[in-house]
Amino acid sequence: MNATTASTRIEITRYGSRNWAVWLDGELLAVTVYKKGATAVAHALTRLTTPHANPDHPDTHARRP
Repeated sequence: MNATTASTRIEITRYGSRNWAVWLDGELLAVTVYKKGATAVAHALTRLTTPHANPDHPDTHARRP
């Protein structure tokens, strides 16, 4: 699974023979036992880093002059 936003790249790859790694912009962020866990981490990161998906993100609020 690859998820890409404007400046963030999230990847899930095998890590060793039994684990899964979540990479954020080429840096190892998390290692999970199950792929489902890695997918959950990746989805959470996508929600947090995508302005339209996160209503609390400052870029989604109207800017005042």
